[in-house]
Amino acid sequence: MASSAERMLSGRFRVGSAAGGTVGRTGSPERGRRRTMPSRKRGTAILAAAMAALIGLLSMPQAVSAAAEKQAEGGYAPTMVVLDASGSMTAADPGGGTKIAAAKRAVHGLVDSAPADSRVGLAVYGTGTGNSAAEKAKGCQDIHVLRGPEPIDKQEITGAVDRLRPSGYTPIGRSLQVAAKELPEQGPRSVVLVSDGEDTCAPPDPCEVAKQLADAGIDLVVHAVGFSVDEKARKQLTCIAQSTGGTYTEAPDAGSLERSLPRVTAAALRNYEPAGTPVRGGESPSDASALKPGQYLDTVHPTNSPDDVQFYSVEAPRGSTIYLSGTVPEARDRAAKGAVQIESIGPGGQTCDKQVAQDTAADVGGVATARLRLDTTDSDYAGCEGGGTYTFGVYYRSQQPDAARKPLELLVGLEPGADTAGLPPATSDAVPFEQPAGKALPVTGGGSFGTAATLDGSGRYTDGVRYGEFVFYRVRVDWGQAVKYRVHLGASPVGGQTRAATVLYSPSRQAFDTDAADYSGDELTLDGVVSDDGVGGIPVRYLNRDNLSADDQGPSLAGWYYIGFRLDPSARGSVDQVPVTLDVSVAGDREAAPYRSDVFGAKRAAPTAADTPGDQSAGEPADVAGTTERSPLLPWLAGGAAVVGLLIVLIGVLVHRRRRGLG
Repeated sequence: MASSAERMLSGRFRVGSAAGGTVGRTGSPERGRRRTMPSRKRGTAILAAAMAALIGLLSMPQAVSAAAEKQAEGGYAPTMVVLDASGSMTAADPGGGTKIAAAKRAVHGLVDSAPADSRVGLAVYGTGTGNSAAEKAKGCQDIHVLRGPEPIDKQEITGAVDRLRPSGYTPIGRSLQVAAKELPEQGPRSVVLVSDGEDTCAPPDPCEVAKQLADAGIDLVVHAVGFSVDEKARKQLTCIAQSTGGTYTEAPDAGSLERSLPRVTAAALRNYEPAGTPVRGGESPSDASALKPGQYLDTVHPTNSPDDVQFYSVEAPRGSTIYLSGTVPEARDRAAKGAVQIESIGPGGQTCDKQVAQDTAADVGGVATARLRLDTTDSDYAGCEGGGTYTFGVYYRSQQPDAARKPLELLVGLEPGADTAGLPPATSDAVPFEQPAGKALPVTGGGSFGTAATLDGSGRYTDGVRYGEFVFYRVRVDWGQAVKYRVHLGASPVGGQTRAATVLYSPSRQAFDTDAADYSGDELTLDGVVSDDGVGGIPVRYLNRDNLSADDQGPSLAGWYYIGFRLDPSARGSVDQVPVTLDVSVAGDREAAPYRSDVFGAKRAAPTAADTPGDQSAGEPADVAGTTERSPLLPWLAGGAAVVGLLIVLIGVLVHRRRRGLG
């Protein structure tokens, strides 16, 4: 039975629907008073206006692109590194040299390993005063932002660090406030704090500052690194990290700091990284934003009201199938904070009553994903058959409705109809797991679907995953093939129990197999619930969509399959990465493709005689971040060409008239 929220949502759709309810916002042009002027001046004015129009048309794509780029930038979570440069950092390091020299080398390692497109800033405290009692008031405000969280400039950051001279106090609480203000107001973001001792300036108490940031609903995580600290400082730094869902790492000497800081920063950067072409959902069905196959990025307001809905539309020919998924990054703790809801409206304005509120649980605590599949040939759903404009309402139902807006990824697919005669029959039988041979290859999982690490088919792959991370990998699976995998967690002393989970997603982001278990630091293997020897394993066949229930359809799309792995935060903080091994098997013979088109908007050449029935291109989504069928610059380029043509004509007319006047 539908919940009251779902019934209210359905009612809102019906009231707000319009037949053919479509697309786009248009504005009325301003009308000015018409004035007359001499013909020569009028011609000059027309020429000037045309030139202005050309300049406007040529500059608008740049402005639009810049705005889109600004909205979509930051595939990695913006991160501020806060470095202790107080007087205590002049002390000797147990491994030789001074603590500040070790910290500088660690920052160099961090910078060297940071991705080129990451956004990393640097703040320091303790460099502007001494640490005498007379200087305390000034020293406790002594925090300097050397660089904000901009695209990383490795030379600038390392140069600034090399010039540091430690001397002052340790205002950790105040430095967290300063670093938080430097970061964007919305979206995942991180602070990496390195300190060799406790705060010497409280108030504000640093643990209370961290709790205030968390209580304010700010999606900010603080990872703390304790460099040769005592028990009191260790307790304070652990509290800071755990209050925001971050991690605490112990670095007893220079060598461990140099190994830990790049790793902790990599974890901070690897928050969920939303990606896609910027779009803004309409406020009503009649104002829905038109989408084509591809991936889009919007924001959504967490709400417990079904009135806060965003609308999008997709034009679909009769016989096609529409796929729409919505993904919202979730909180890093184990409890799901919300769920994505999707409902559809047919071309005639009726709500498709049996396509309401697909399962939207936050699969393993890392993302909330809803996926809707709508077959336009299905006559069981009144008003949801035939070609035309289909409208979709999306909202994010949350237990924290007052939180800031969250990123919303939308993946749109349009699958053509297929002649099912002669296609292989549906199956729900999983193939046996085939243990891959050969040497394990190191990979680094991405922070989202759009940045998933690509696995080269069957093989063994190793990664290191920190507590609180949710990472993604992808592997290509063709028609007739099946992907099956196991996740092995190595031994890692953590001093507390946590939860490990994995989920297998189809190209449309349908989760159809998962496994989870408690992890206490001993070796553990996750191997699925569909079969007992691996996650997944059902061959990809077009007719699988009709074999199982609507809520649990088998894999029926060829393309990229996504492996998500989640390790919940440790109850007592972690000391290192957990070693993870993926054993992946892609088995089975390729079978005939039911169609030759790109469901999710990938661009490819038309099929040639060289294409084989098992060609992997059929129905696969390519690297979907930002893919659409048509470049947004084309209308502007066409307009620019038209204005150029107009200019040539006007210049010819003016020259001709001038010659006649002079002759």
